[in-house]
Amino acid sequence: MVIYRVLSLCLIIFGILIMRNPIIVWKIRDAWATQDGTEPSDLYMLIARIVGGVFIFVGLVGLIALFFFIIASSRDISVTTFISLSVKVRG
Repeated sequence: MVIYRVLSLCLIIFGILIMRNPIIVWKIRDAWATQDGTEPSDLYMLIARIVGGVFIFVGLVGLIALFFFIIASSRDISVTTFISLSVKVRG
């Protein structure tokens, strides 16, 4: 379970890096493919920021799912039963 926490945190960190400074990712990944190596296009920057947001979202979903799994396993019930109980309490 520790590996899932680490992977989720890595996704969040990479997502923040990509969203805040996509030029670093471009320099590492794609700068060699250009002749002058100046700057990425505006479309590349937009897509990189969207991908960064997706990384953050997936990392957060992974942490939340792990949290539900830990609570459900500590109460010795299945995850689907735990989620259905949570929905009944809120509804």
